[in-house]
Amino acid sequence: MKRLVPFFLFVFAGFFVYAQNNLTTADNCFKQGDYECARTHYRQLLAKTPNDGVVKSKYEKANLCAIYLIAANDSFQKKNYADAKINYIEILKLNPDDPYVKSQLEKCNDILIQLSVSPQNLTFTSSGGTQSVMVRSNAAFYDVEALLPDWCSVSKHAGQFDVICQPHTGSAARKHTLVVTAEGKKVAITINQSGVTINLKVSPVSLDFNSYGGKQNVTVTTNASSYEISNVPPWCSVVNNAGYFVLTCSSNPLQTPRSEKILVKAGNLTNEVRITQTARVSTNTGISNTQNSNYPQIYARKRCFNCPKGDARSSGLSFGYVQKQWEWDTSEGVYSSGIWNELDSYLNGFQVGIRIEPLFKYGFGLSTGLFYTYYRSQSERLSGSYYDPYDTFFYHMTYTENSLFIPFYLEYRFNFAENFQLFVEAGPSIDYGLNAKLTASADEDSDPFFTEKNLYSNSDIGFPIKKFNLSLDFGAGIRIYGVQINVGLSNGIIDVSNNSNMRIKQNKIITASLSFMMKN
Repeated sequence: MKRLVPFFLFVFAGFFVYAQNNLTTADNCFKQGDYECARTHYRQLLAKTPNDGVVKSKYEKANLCAIYLIAANDSFQKKNYADAKINYIEILKLNPDDPYVKSQLEKCNDILIQLSVSPQNLTFTSSGGTQSVMVRSNAAFYDVEALLPDWCSVSKHAGQFDVICQPHTGSAARKHTLVVTAEGKKVAITINQSGVTINLKVSPVSLDFNSYGGKQNVTVTTNASSYEISNVPPWCSVVNNAGYFVLTCSSNPLQTPRSEKILVKAGNLTNEVRITQTARVSTNTGISNTQNSNYPQIYARKRCFNCPKGDARSSGLSFGYVQKQWEWDTSEGVYSSGIWNELDSYLNGFQVGIRIEPLFKYGFGLSTGLFYTYYRSQSERLSGSYYDPYDTFFYHMTYTENSLFIPFYLEYRFNFAENFQLFVEAGPSIDYGLNAKLTASADEDSDPFFTEKNLYSNSDIGFPIKKFNLSLDFGAGIRIYGVQINVGLSNGIIDVSNNSNMRIKQNKIITASLSFMMKN
């Protein structure tokens, strides 16, 4: 009996291998759509294992597919494509991988489903836009592919869809094929968009430098998003900016002139800028011609004494503080005060404006500009009464003034370094009053009970000061990089009084300002 055990094991193993091979073969036949082959192998397995539920189920599916396939092919041969399609669909429900049935279903759809689009070619300019595509189909619905490039999109409607194309900033044309489907039937639409026509112009196209070198600007006019500069010689450097570039050439140490062509490229266009530099100035150095030819000498440039170094920074924004008072010369004597005639008082003001300082040779220059000044002052607490002298109330007077200030100074600047200078300045200046307002408000009431909007134009008030003032000013300052500090004082040189019984001069005790000067 023990000798029989290996025999039975061998037989069982052989049967198991046979069954597995048969099942694999049957499954492969089913997957490829060969249902007769699949049924044959499933039957062989059921003959040996009639109670195998898995094999039974697979056999029944293969049997159904074979029946549907016979019916579908028969309908297809008779050109009854609608019935054929129904049976092919039933097969794919049981075996989605059947390649033959898939192919037959596509043929049915091509015959049964009507799908047309118009137009099939869309052409857009570089500015983009929207175009509509009409869709005609007897299918229940249609669809447009979801994978689109980022430069176009689709808006779907009943019977049509819109293709929206974004503006194109590049010079190369671009293209995409869009697919419309309806129950398996497909139609392709071609989308074409042209690139931007690039324009490029540089000015000037020729630059001349002396032997000392220097800087020059070249304007670049183009509709491209950017431009490139190449072929720059080693004795020059370029700094790109929006709309222009700055070309800097070093001094020429050679006794021969030199030249080169710089290339400016935008898109597919290229412009040339020709650079020419003269030879160095020859001087008697006491060195032989042979030595000169072998060892080129660098000759020092004759420098301008105390001339500006680097960028001039000749304009900027200025913010400042002003104290002014009036000098009253009356029959009772001479005294100084602010608006309320309090001895040695002054009027505070805030100033803002544009400072302009063109500089010349040897440290000389001008200092001018246009500044707006706002003054404000409030009196001490005053008392008054109505009709009853015992009915006293307390109030304050408030004075505000708006004026323009224009200086005309001669300036001398000590140019110690490119980013550090000291300077002194002197000259006349003009003040012009735009408006002077006076209000009176009682302590218990926030609204003023008296207002004069412009004292300059109301002769009834008897405001003794004229609008126009001319002064002689003195000042000094310091500039570090683009930050400049000015301090100074001002003495009136004309009588600003409206009253023949007195003389009035307007003086500024101190002016202090902080300016931010910009590079040219």
